[in-house]
Amino acid sequence: MLYANDDINYLDRIQETEVIGTDDSSPSRWQVLHAIRDRAVVFTSCLTTNYRSAYRGKGVLFQTEERPIYACPTDTWTLLYENDKFIPGVGEFLFESIDEMLMAFPSPGHFKQGLKKLLKKTSVMELYPGDRRARDKKDELLRSLDDPMWMGRNCHNEIVFESPIKVEVLGRYDCTEELRTLLDEMF
Repeated sequence: MLYANDDINYLDRIQETEVIGTDDSSPSRWQVLHAIRDRAVVFTSCLTTNYRSAYRGKGVLFQTEERPIYACPTDTWTLLYENDKFIPGVGEFLFESIDEMLMAFPSPGHFKQGLKKLLKKTSVMELYPGDRRARDKKDELLRSLDDPMWMGRNCHNEIVFESPIKVEVLGRYDCTEELRTLLDEMF
């Protein structure tokens, strides 16, 4: 598992205490996701041979016995579109365990195919009710998935735990190159 954060002092504290998050963490900003409504949470990623990226340049690698609230094959930001609305049907990308998520979407490429399939079956009126440019906007959204940069920005998963979580720190990285080296050693 990986927790990314650019605050070096916080990363030091995690290494010292082996705890991520606090009892008094503020509730999640994602109040629209029922699974974490009104809960203090920690956003992390699970590293595998296919999911090998982080959303920040610094962080800690860890393992934990805690069960996640949910596992998602992408950062939930990816599941948002115009005006911070979630794509209808987004629940098919939220899983109760990491294993379930990896069975359904073993790689970012599999997730991308699943997202395209969902968007294609979602009507333009569900995405953009009352908008005269609805069809054009949906086509733009689908085309954006074919942009090579899309995979670079969206190839880490999101594993969410209730805060705080007790962890065993396995390593730390202070830049992307260090993370790549650690991942090469792990996989």
